[in-house]
Amino acid sequence: MKRLLVTLMLLGAIGCGSSAAPRPAPAPQSTATEAAAVEPVTADAGPSPDQYLSEDPMSALEKLGAEFDENDQGQITSVYFEVAKIGDAGLAHLRGLANLEDLDLSGTQITDAGLVAIEELVGLKELRLPDGISDAGLAHLRPLAELRELHLVGAQISDAGLLHVKHLTGLQGLYLETPQVTDGGLRHLEGLVELDRLRLPRRITDAGLAQVAAHVHLKRVDLSNTQISDAGLVHVAGLSELQSLNLGMTGITDSGLLHLKGLQDLRYLGLFQCVRVTNPGVAAIQRDLPECKITQ
Repeated sequence: MKRLLVTLMLLGAIGCGSSAAPRPAPAPQSTATEAAAVEPVTADAGPSPDQYLSEDPMSALEKLGAEFDENDQGQITSVYFEVAKIGDAGLAHLRGLANLEDLDLSGTQITDAGLVAIEELVGLKELRLPDGISDAGLAHLRPLAELRELHLVGAQISDAGLLHVKHLTGLQGLYLETPQVTDGGLRHLEGLVELDRLRLPRRITDAGLAQVAAHVHLKRVDLSNTQISDAGLVHVAGLSELQSLNLGMTGITDSGLLHLKGLQDLRYLGLFQCVRVTNPGVAAIQRDLPECKITQ
C-alpha cells in the first residue's frame, strides 16, 4: 500500500512540473510581396514631358526634344520635334515665341486639347500636325490667318474637318494624308484661291478632280495612290501653270496621258507603278513635253 501511495505521489509531481509557460510563437517571416510594399522598387521612367513647365520656354522645349531655327536677331522662327516627348501641356511653352513661323508637330503624340496653345501663334506660316488630331482639333487653327502651308495626316480627319480649313484663305500649300476625306470634302476648299501646291488623299476620284480644276494657279499636284482614271485628267489639262504632277500608283493609261500634252510648263511627271501605261505611251508624251522629266 505504501508503495502505491509513493508511486501516485511521484506521478502527480511530474504532472505539475509540465505546466510551464507556453513557448512564444515564432516571428512571421516577411514575404517578397510584403518586402516590396515596404521598399518599392520602380523603373526609372525618365522625365515627364510636362515637368518643365516652370522653366524658360526655350530650355524646356529643348529638354522635350525640340530643335530650333533662329533669325538674324536670335529669335526662334522654327520648332521641330523629331522625338515624341512633348505632351499637350508642354505646348504652353510655344505661347511666348512671338516670331514663330514654322512648327512641326508630326513626330509628337499631342491631341486636340493641345492645339489650344496654337491659337495664339498668329504669325505661324507653316504647320505639320500629327495623326492624333481630329476634326474638332482643326477648329483651333481658325485664328492662323497668316498660315501658308498645312500638312494633315491620319484617319481622324474627315470631310467635316475641312470646314475649318476653308477659313485659312491664305493657304498656298495643302497636303492631305487623310484616308477619310472624300470628293465631297474638297468643296470646302473652293475659297482657297491662292493654292499652288496640293496633295490629295487616296479616296479622291475623277469627281474630286472636277473641283480641283477651279484652282487655276496650281503648280504642284500629287495625285499618287488616288482613284482617278483617264477621264479625270481632262480636268488637270486646264491647269496651265502646272509644273509638277505625280500620278504614281493610279489606273491611268496611255490614253489619259494625251490630255497632258498641252501643259508646256510641266517639268516633272511621276508615273511610278502606273502598270497600265506602256513605254510607247511614255515616249509619246515625252515628245509633246520635251522639257519634262518623266519617271516610272
